[in-house]
Amino acid sequence: MAGDLEDFLKRAAERRAQKQRTAGNARTNSGSGQRPHTQGSQQRQKRQAPQYTNSRRERQVRVEDDEPILLGEPIEVEGPLAAQQQQLAISKRRAEDARKRISEAQRSVAALAPGDPSEDDHVTENPIEELLQHLSRPGGAQQAFLLNEILTRPNWDDL
Repeated sequence: MAGDLEDFLKRAAERRAQKQRTAGNARTNSGSGQRPHTQGSQQRQKRQAPQYTNSRRERQVRVEDDEPILLGEPIEVEGPLAAQQQQLAISKRRAEDARKRISEAQRSVAALAPGDPSEDDHVTENPIEELLQHLSRPGGAQQAFLLNEILTRPNWDDL
C-alpha cells in the first residue's frame, strides 16, 4: 500500500511537470510570434483552474483567542411567599403518599385476615377436628410447633 502511494505521487509529479513544460512551451511560442499548433490546446489552457493556492496565505498562522467562555449560572430568586408555596406543595405530596401507603396497608391487612371474625370465635366440640383445621391452614404447622415450644419451656423463675 505504501508503494502504491509512492507510485501515485510520482505519477502526479510527472504530470504536473509535463503540464508546466507544455505551458512554458506555449508561452515561448506565443512570445516569438508563432501560433500554437491547435485551438484545442489554447482552450484547454484557458479552462484549467489554478492547481495551487496562494502559498503566502497558506503559511499565515492564525492566532486563536484563548479567552474563557463565560457561562451564566441560574439564580433562584425566592421570596418568603414562594418558599411557603414550595413547602406547602411538598407537604401535600407527602400527605398524599402517606394516605396511599395507609390505604395499601389496610388492603393488605384485610386480605390477610380471615373472612368473618365470628367464624373464628366459635369453638368446635371436637378438639381433634379443631387441631386438624389449624394444621391444614397455611403456617398452621409452624404455629403448632411454636406453641409447643412456648408451653414446654422451663420457667425463668425456677432457675
